[in-house]
Amino acid sequence: MPQRVLKPDIEMVNAMFKGLFRSCRCSNEMQVVGMIPNSQTYAIMLDGLCRNKNISEALALFHKMERNDLDFNVVMYNILIDTFCKDKKLNTTRALFVNLSSRGLQPNVKTYTMMIQDILSTKGQDPALQEVIKKLMSKDGHGMQEIK
Repeated sequence: MPQRVLKPDIEMVNAMFKGLFRSCRCSNEMQVVGMIPNSQTYAIMLDGLCRNKNISEALALFHKMERNDLDFNVVMYNILIDTFCKDKKLNTTRALFVNLSSRGLQPNVKTYTMMIQDILSTKGQDPALQEVIKKLMSKDGHGMQEIK
């Protein structure tokens, strides 16, 4: 019986990375031989590093992505925002939120939910987070953009 050899595509490699990171058996040093990681691959790597409490490595990867001008998406920011919200790093959370908009990305429901939870955890007393509230509410008074 002839054997078939499957050549993994980026989706298969991403699924493998996800499993390895979740089982703490992977580091940010791994490379995909013969494949260029896509934005989903980087999001998986960021998520795995953050879940395994390798925050400094996750930030290093994020900054490397910035330096190499890679495509960012809101998911990558949400991973880091979630991590810093849980660690009560309010200034870093706010900086990521502001940086999101400066990159031309729009926060999504998950982003806003995390920011609101962050604001509530400080009882709204942090002036920097009050600015975020103003931004959230600046759309039409309800935090939503008017659909035209």
